[in-house]
Amino acid sequence: MKILQLSYSLSSGGAERFVVDLCNRLAIYSQHEVILLTTDDDSIPRNIHYLKDLYTNVRFINLHCRSGLSIKAFWSVYKTIKREHPDIVHAHCDLLLLLFPCLFLKHVNYIHTLHNLASACLRFKCLKPLYGWLYRKCVSPITISKTCRQSFIELYGQEPLCITNGREPLKPSGTIPREMFFNMNDEPVFIHVARCSEQKQQRRLFYAFDKLQSEGVKFQLVVLGAGYEKEWMPKYEGNSQIHIIGIRNNIADYMAQADYFVLSSDYEGLPLSLLEAMSLGVIPICTPAGGVIDVIEDGHNGYMTNTFDDEEFYLKIKQIIDSKCPRVDKEYVISNYYEHFSMERCAEEYSKVYEMNAKK
Repeated sequence: MKILQLSYSLSSGGAERFVVDLCNRLAIYSQHEVILLTTDDDSIPRNIHYLKDLYTNVRFINLHCRSGLSIKAFWSVYKTIKREHPDIVHAHCDLLLLLFPCLFLKHVNYIHTLHNLASACLRFKCLKPLYGWLYRKCVSPITISKTCRQSFIELYGQEPLCITNGREPLKPSGTIPREMFFNMNDEPVFIHVARCSEQKQQRRLFYAFDKLQSEGVKFQLVVLGAGYEKEWMPKYEGNSQIHIIGIRNNIADYMAQADYFVLSSDYEGLPLSLLEAMSLGVIPICTPAGGVIDVIEDGHNGYMTNTFDDEEFYLKIKQIIDSKCPRVDKEYVISNYYEHFSMERCAEEYSKVYEMNAKK
């Protein structure tokens, strides 16, 4: 089977990481020919952050378009699908990029994974009738968590498939000792891995840890991701407890040093950083954002607040630090990840969907 995966880029986001993992898993199966097609110009370094992780038996095609939607992207995607003649086109970008292929290349089977709540994937509300028509007539929608599935039903009145997100387990190099990053080995270490954005609500995160630091609470917070340069890096430069590292390729080495993974988002699909943390037994502390509520059972495989209140988030973290002996067993967190959230399981489910669609 010839499978073409479509994404804007291979930048440092969760959906992009997912696409690379899925392509690599699918390429393991010899019966699949896997193509990864991206639109955003790969001469810009940020657009190929994960390219080095792509297996050599996955064919990579870049269309050298400007970022986002453009006339060139619409036309180039259509021409490439027409030329390659795949059995399956699986999109991880805006549904609109499938418009021309759906209208004029009807022999291809189209699948679209929504990597967030359905409303967050709808670029403009006026496009809802068009999106709904495409989902009914041309494209099989797939959601990544039970909560995302329910959001799709509420928005479009249709029943989509649901394949829970998966992620390959992180594999630390083992060459970076804990003390290289942190002043005190006996202080609990928290890690936050996300781009800086309103969705991720870093203001809530920093409010909580600022307050803890002002109270003399001992901890170390490490923050990785893009977009902190303007506001947050200058504020915390030289801080002995809060360290904003920026973008790194060796996330696993940093994650392996942490005791807790903190997520402060207002809304989510199902963040891969959460699954990465679980793969190493790093205990999650999260807000009830989107698909997070389908993963975390408070006190069993992590901790979750009841609301998005900043004070409640702070108090949850303080309570965990004060307890010193967490109720959550990291070995259970790891086993829970392998049972429900591995990329191996996820890729097998997608393969079944491809085969089912190809037989139509």
